[in-house]
Amino acid sequence: MSHPQRNTDARPRKSSSGLPTSLKGVAKVTSSARRSAPTFRSVSLGPKAAPGGRFPAPPSFAGKSTGSLPRGGGKLEIGGPLGKVKFPPPPKTLPGGSGKLSSFPPPPSSFGRGGGGGGGGIGALSVPKTSTRGSNWPAEDECLRTLTRFYPLERSSLRILDTPAGVITARISECCRVMGIQLTVDEESDGTQGHLTTHDGAEMKVFLWKGRKEKALPGEGGVIIEVQRHFGDAILCHSYIRFILQASEGEFDIEDYEAKKGRDKSYNKIAEKILADKKQIEEQEKNCETALKTVRALFESGKFDARELALQSLIFLTDPAHSGKDAALLAGLVVLVGSDDDSFIRDAVLSSVLSTRSIGAQEDPEEYPQANSSKSQGMAVVVNALNSLEAGGSVNETQPSMVVDSYLDHVDKKFGKDLLRMLVGSLGDADKNMHDSCLAARCLHALCRASDKVEQAVRDQGTKDIAMATMDIARRTSLRLEKATEQLLPSLGARTPAMVKSSCIY
Repeated sequence: MSHPQRNTDARPRKSSSGLPTSLKGVAKVTSSARRSAPTFRSVSLGPKAAPGGRFPAPPSFAGKSTGSLPRGGGKLEIGGPLGKVKFPPPPKTLPGGSGKLSSFPPPPSSFGRGGGGGGGGIGALSVPKTSTRGSNWPAEDECLRTLTRFYPLERSSLRILDTPAGVITARISECCRVMGIQLTVDEESDGTQGHLTTHDGAEMKVFLWKGRKEKALPGEGGVIIEVQRHFGDAILCHSYIRFILQASEGEFDIEDYEAKKGRDKSYNKIAEKILADKKQIEEQEKNCETALKTVRALFESGKFDARELALQSLIFLTDPAHSGKDAALLAGLVVLVGSDDDSFIRDAVLSSVLSTRSIGAQEDPEEYPQANSSKSQGMAVVVNALNSLEAGGSVNETQPSMVVDSYLDHVDKKFGKDLLRMLVGSLGDADKNMHDSCLAARCLHALCRASDKVEQAVRDQGTKDIAMATMDIARRTSLRLEKATEQLLPSLGARTPAMVKSSCIY
């Protein structure tokens, strides 16, 4: 009996699909894995220590070995398993003509936006090169500190080349004057830091840095402007930051800014026409009553944040542009007169207006940057209530003069303080807080228009001289305050003083 002959072939058998049926013999036809470390022909992983324990000197890139940079104008060759790859020779000088060769591209001329010192940025606008007002922020290039290597620079920053720091700060100062932003320069920083405060509660800080200039490349050096948000709504702050960065480049257009404000007012008028329907008015009144109940509950909680939220709600409720004409009048009457023999909301607003600070008596108000915000918000509520009362509406059945006289009498009896004297004092503190001074001017103007008795009482307190001094400060610092004081002067029997022009080239 014959046995079948064994297959002594080393190759593995294959199935009908072409794959081996077993793993036997597969290792003979495949390559084994390398156990040695990978070898790089252009970069060495590290030198080996000599027998004496010393490491040899690192290889020079100026050598002629494979994969190194040649000394002459030859081509760079890198060896590999696929052969040699040739690259064109590096340029001896940069296209900008700096004379030095660097492995890194030149840094951009701006951070977060395009181009410093010229057009091409976002919203490049024409701006006049001269101003009739001096700068409120003097700065010198010698006082700027060099930006460190690992400083976490904000994206809301900008690099400006070939422009002195004093010119940049003059542009920012003029922009703050137009937008009504209070600018406070930090004296301890040698004029390189400024604190900005807006009328709607936003706080920002501006830093001036000296750009590093190590490799003499195009786009290095210059002055770096950084704007940081410290307090307030993020969207609101960034809208201000955008204008400030534009102004630092010289691209802030005053006419375009005023046109934007005019468009916003026209949108509010369109919304008022839409809400003028009777059904809409009834819904507004119901919603206003519900909102006033919520405001009362917030005041009754006794917490500082709830009190601030209640005042912010009243600002919107008493503004016809946000809540409608009739709803604003209804909320204004609650603030000035009360509702159903209940003066809780009126007294809560008055306590915010008449108080010097809203924190405890044993606490330092300087440690709380928003401690006096309730006073400003309370004054804003009173101003909106007086304006809505003067505008009138379908729910108005009383004379504005009677409402104003009873309101001032209630303040005297309930709190024992003179509201008019407090407003005149806030008007004279324009150098410390221009926003409160602007609200005081608007409030005095509304009270004088509503009542002749109040107008005479304001004149007897010597408000005319205070308003004239405030006008001088406003023309240098805030356009909003200038307009508010200019409207108040006729009620005091004074004319708007002539403006003394001073040139400021920026």
